[in-house]
Amino acid sequence: MNVEAATLLRLAEHPRIVAVKEASANMDQIATILRDRPADFSVLAGDDTWTMPMLALGGDGVICTCSNEIPAEMAELCDAAFACDWEEARRIHEHWLPLMKANFVGGPNPVPVKAALSMMGLCSDALRMPLMALEEPVPGAAAPDHGGSRTARPRQRAPARRSPSPRPADPRRDPLPPRHA
Repeated sequence: MNVEAATLLRLAEHPRIVAVKEASANMDQIATILRDRPADFSVLAGDDTWTMPMLALGGDGVICTCSNEIPAEMAELCDAAFACDWEEARRIHEHWLPLMKANFVGGPNPVPVKAALSMMGLCSDALRMPLMALEEPVPGAAAPDHGGSRTARPRQRAPARRSPSPRPADPRRDPLPPRHA
């Protein structure tokens, strides 16, 4: 379900609403939100293939499927964009674009990414019902290649990074107060 830009911008003024995962795939809407949002409201790309364009327009980061497979590489893409190294950000984006697209072919999310993670040796290929395994590999979609092998070496998760933001800290981002019984 899409929330129109005007509605989202009104919601962004609420002290408990501090960010949005923007996955409308509507560039006019995305550009309007990024241009008109309050200074303390974060906009995160919610579609893997839109990460680079949204960062270029001033987005604050990404919540994406392919970060399960290539977390360090997606962090590098964001870091390059935040440093205004657009050539490097574009290079990373273009390199991983086939994987970003393949993650949504052959079955509903999370089936394709789970298949890739299994090929990488990072998890089993078991799925919960009612999900079904991919019947055949998606053409051109191999597990991410990290150093010459078709199966990635297991690696430690990269530590969470906070994006450098030109916006001041916001006291509204404090955790919610405890509930009273």
